[in-house]
Amino acid sequence: MRSRSDFIDVDFTETTNKTLIENCHGEDKANTPTDDDGQDFYLGPHGSRPSRREYERLVGEWLQNGRSLPIDPQCITVAELINAYRKHAETYYVKNGRQTDEVKGVKAALRYLRRTYGDKRAAEFGPLSLEVVRQKMIDAGISPDGSRPA
Repeated sequence: MRSRSDFIDVDFTETTNKTLIENCHGEDKANTPTDDDGQDFYLGPHGSRPSRREYERLVGEWLQNGRSLPIDPQCITVAELINAYRKHAETYYVKNGRQTDEVKGVKAALRYLRRTYGDKRAAEFGPLSLEVVRQKMIDAGISPDGSRPA
């Protein structure tokens, strides 16, 4: 049976590994590490080697993921995925320090995707959904580069 001391409370707002480890408590804390979504994590019996390994893994993932916890792929929405891809595109499609025209086309496509499926879980988005978005763009006269033909 899991006891209260099997969980740790970690302040994931801290900025260094040292501070994260210093803020780790085990004795009388009922809380588990959480992010903004309130995810809880069972690490194992308090003070055990497996719990320490799990803690180190969790902190490592948090650091590798830009100081935020990875999102369960079954729970992410299309809008969340769109935001992540838009940020990627704005930094990836750069030449000589400026965004290329590719970013314009990406943003145009993402607007239609968000309007149509933004609130849906990404796991529910499939080929038929893509065809619907594509048809909406065609009906609106949007070309692959994001412009409207003259």
